Amino acid sequence: MKSCYRIFFLFFSLICFGQQKQFNIQWEGVKTLETEYGKMEVPAFDAKHFNYDDAKGLRYFTQWDSNGGQINEDSVSLINVSYQTISASELKNLKTKLIPEGLQYKLFNTNARGELGHYFEMSPIIKDRGTYKKVTSFSIEYNYTTSANRGITSARDENDIVNSVLSTGQWYRFYIDKSGVFQLTKSFLNSLGVNTNGVDPRTIKIYGNGGRMLPLRNSENYPFDVVENAVKFVGEEDGSFDSGDYILFYGEGPTTYSQESETNLNLYSDKTFYYVNDLARLFNFYCIYDLIKQSSTSIY
Repeated sequence: MKSCYRIFFLFFSLICFGQQKQFNIQWEGVKTLETEYGKMEVPAFDAKHFNYDDAKGLRYFTQWDSNGGQINEDSVSLINVSYQTISASELKNLKTKLIPEGLQYKLFNTNARGELGHYFEMSPIIKDRGTYKKVTSFSIEYNYTTSANRGITSARDENDIVNSVLSTGQWYRFYIDKSGVFQLTKSFLNSLGVNTNGVDPRTIKIYGNGGRMLPLRNSENYPFDVVENAVKFVGEEDGSFDSGDYILFYGEGPTTYSQESETNLNLYSDKTFYYVNDLARLFNFYCIYDLIKQSSTSIY
């Protein structure tokens, strides 16, 4: 009888901690994107999971509610992946240099107002030995953390924010009111009282989700947490922040077109907020748009 209990417990543990989720990508021809630099066409799929980033290229994302536990992010793998060949002409204006030679993906545990969930993102097109392929279906295989860790998570206050990139360090924000490439200079940072001496500029990071409106339905997929944005630091090679150095990043303002609401205006805000932190020294700055207009330049 004891052996039967042991077998049942082992089977129950596998069910609780080893999981799979199946996903299908519904490719739908071509999508036209409007940027500050004009229009471009890229391969399209289900709009609820579609994202395009100038720095990362085409991205597929999805998220789902947790069953009460946290996924061991190191245990995540993709299995049962199906592909279809896609010709170079079908890539349209997609930047081929951003297409990886193998599957690239990441999964995060999330916490939004006490609601635990999971966010997954991947590049849906790969280049395999000179041939472009698009992913049509795949399964995510993962394990939950141990019961001890899950107990610690459930013991937290339900309003605590855990796992967010903003949960560690001191974060400061600035906002913009239109899209463009913005320049943050050393003198601008110093004018805010920031001591930039001895800071390695390669550790400075900018986070934000752009200025588009949130989906009207709470059930729609949308990132729970702010995501890291691509930056270009001019003069970073020597590892110091000199007077002639500056940071460039593309910021998406609140005038991004929403197909759902059929407007290019964010009906709820006229500002887009971004968050900045130097993770190496917890070097931070806070700025408002009036100061940006004085000390930074928007380039088009």
